[in-house]
Amino acid sequence: MTNPRIANLASSWTLSFGAMHVLWALSYYWFPAFGRVTLGPNFQWSFGRAWAMAFDLVVAALFVLAAVLPLAAYQPWGTRVPRRVLLGGLWTAALILGARGAAGLAQVVLVLTGVMDVALTRWVVYDVWFFGCGMLLGAVARRVAAPRG
Repeated sequence: MTNPRIANLASSWTLSFGAMHVLWALSYYWFPAFGRVTLGPNFQWSFGRAWAMAFDLVVAALFVLAAVLPLAAYQPWGTRVPRRVLLGGLWTAALILGARGAAGLAQVVLVLTGVMDVALTRWVVYDVWFFGCGMLLGAVARRVAAPRG
């Protein structure tokens, strides 16, 4: 049985990613300062292209889907989701998000140790966010994969 607290935290953390993507898409039209503060000066150029906006909204939808997976691990309605589908989704999301965060954090370590000579940016916050999300989803996946008994 999955720990509901970990599953709820994983779901909330993942859903916050989806919410940020929706906020960025909306802020392009109604509050561009939010996008510039959270994503940087290239925000308007990035979101000013239709394919980039569509990509962002697809990513938001994927985060919402990924936020449902930890809940399915302990909610009664989750028993209707085949276990291999649930595990596949959880592990896929955990690995993608965790790897993205780990790569960013590895770069931060290389910069702080002087191996790389680049400036750290606000993306460090997102690296931690990605890595934490991946670890939480991985924790839920491990509990689901544990032998029942």
